[in-house]
Amino acid sequence: MIKLLKRLATLLLCITSLLGIAHPSFAVNLNTVYNDALVSDPAFKAAESEWLANRERLSIAAADLLPQIGFGGSIGRSRVSNNNPLSVRNIIDTGSYSFKVTQTIFDFSKMANVWKAQAKQGVYYASYLAAGQDLFYRVIKTYLDVLLAQDTLHYAKVHKTSSEQLYIRAKYKFKEGLINVTDLEEAKRDYELALASEISAANGLECHLENLATITGVRYERLDGLKDDLELVSPVPEDANAWVEQAKQHNFSLIAANFASQEAKHDIKFRAANHLPVIGAEGTYSYANQTSDNYNGIADIHQNIRQKTLGGALTLNVPIFSGGAATASVNLAKYSYQQAIANLEKTYRETVSTTLQAYLSVISGIKQVEAQKQAVISSQSALRATYISYIVGSRTMSDVSTAQAHLNAVQTDYSKARYSYIVNWAALKTCVGALSEADIDMINSWLSSELKKSAEVEGLENLFGKDSKERLLSGAGQ
Repeated sequence: MIKLLKRLATLLLCITSLLGIAHPSFAVNLNTVYNDALVSDPAFKAAESEWLANRERLSIAAADLLPQIGFGGSIGRSRVSNNNPLSVRNIIDTGSYSFKVTQTIFDFSKMANVWKAQAKQGVYYASYLAAGQDLFYRVIKTYLDVLLAQDTLHYAKVHKTSSEQLYIRAKYKFKEGLINVTDLEEAKRDYELALASEISAANGLECHLENLATITGVRYERLDGLKDDLELVSPVPEDANAWVEQAKQHNFSLIAANFASQEAKHDIKFRAANHLPVIGAEGTYSYANQTSDNYNGIADIHQNIRQKTLGGALTLNVPIFSGGAATASVNLAKYSYQQAIANLEKTYRETVSTTLQAYLSVISGIKQVEAQKQAVISSQSALRATYISYIVGSRTMSDVSTAQAHLNAVQTDYSKARYSYIVNWAALKTCVGALSEADIDMINSWLSSELKKSAEVEGLENLFGKDSKERLLSGAGQ
């Protein structure tokens, strides 16, 4: 079983190495990842294209209120003749052209359609800005998810190494008759669990790297890590209500929902206009020229006729009855408006709740990071004390393995708390529509490509010196 797990771990690491060959082998920072995402993320590009496409709807709607000018013309020739020399023979050349101008004087449906288009443009522009905020947030979160997965894999490797040392010692002691088979099997179990955890952590890292590649279109081999001296700052202002008020004014999803309700309101006016009269004006100008050569059997007769026509008219169209379609259309728009209002209220409540939760998460995250850091120090001391007790014979190898597993879990929780603090901070700024490239730069300043794991996150050898492995393999302890 152990050999099989080792082979799986080796295979997974080989696949990771092979996948990294085709991609940058140097560590990249958050700025690089964001710039890649900005030009490659399909969700953001789709939102941008959707905004640009719907921006033309306003021009299309406004064009119906502007003069419509048309031009037409024709030219032709006709010839009438037969084989009777005394009969009439006619040759007629014609040419004409005309201009037509129409102008809407009053059409409430076209006016309401312009208002709808204006509101629709607001919806898509706000949605585009919201997509920009979402891109910032997704890049930050996914990047930090990769770093957390890297830390988790590192701690899992440390735990596996320590468990392997304990298992080797258990086999030695069992061979010498110092422990029973139960202790040996427990050490073997702990090692197999640690090895399985390492495989799971390696797989988790690959999954998170793929998630990042989905956004950027690039699969990175290495990312800059988070420095140990992370500065924990409280939100400014330190008032949850102030952040909620900012979100009410500047949250782009809420703004988009507000524009959507306005569009639905204007749609009622648009459909109600089917009951109203439509007044328009049109003007025409035409010119026609006709030249004819006639032979009546006696003489040739030449004629040239020119005709100019200038006209104008007012038009009135009054809808009287459409089979009930106009009334049903208005009712449909009213229900759609009620739905838009409900969606606006839903978005409003979600925005307030999300902003408040993000603020509280940042505040509590600061305390949680500090507490988890102390927990790591305490767990380190507990492992050291357990190991020393094991050396003198008062604790067992199983106790050491349990203490090491606990330290591994606490270390993972500490890393998770540090990354969650940054993610919650980014989420809070997203709620108020304030996340920007300046924030990417700030987080990037917290990263470094040259990180060395501190002693508190290493295994038995680093906790107790280079001779810890030799002590485990020696006859010391029980």
